[in-house]
Amino acid sequence: MAPEIATQNSGESTNEPTITDIDNRDVRALTEYMTVLEDIDHVRDADDMYIVITESQYTVDLREGTCDCPDATYNLGPKEECKHEKRARYATGDRSIPAGVDERAIDPDLGEHVTQRD
Repeated sequence: MAPEIATQNSGESTNEPTITDIDNRDVRALTEYMTVLEDIDHVRDADDMYIVITESQYTVDLREGTCDCPDATYNLGPKEECKHEKRARYATGDRSIPAGVDERAIDPDLGEHVTQRD
C-alpha cells in the first residue's frame, strides 16, 4: 500500500496539478527510493534519457515516453507512464509536484543527481 501523501487543500484555485491529479504510480514515484541518473552508461550524452535505479535498473526515454521496465512493457498502454518515467519527470522538473502533496512524504533525494530543466 502506498503511503499517504495528501495534505489539506487550501481551497485556492490554480492551474498547477493538484493531489487529485495523481495516481498510485505517481505516489510511488514520489515516495519510493529511486535514483535517477543522466550521464552514465548508455544514456551518457543522450538527450532526455535517464537510468532509474530501484531494485533493478531501467532506461527511461522522456522524449519518446518509454521505459524498459516490465510494468511499462506488459501492463501499460502507449500513453501511460510507469513509476520510473514519472520519477524521471518529477526529478528533472519536467513535471511539477502537485499542490496538496505533503513534502515530508517525498523521497528527500528526488532530483539529487540530475540537471533541473528550465
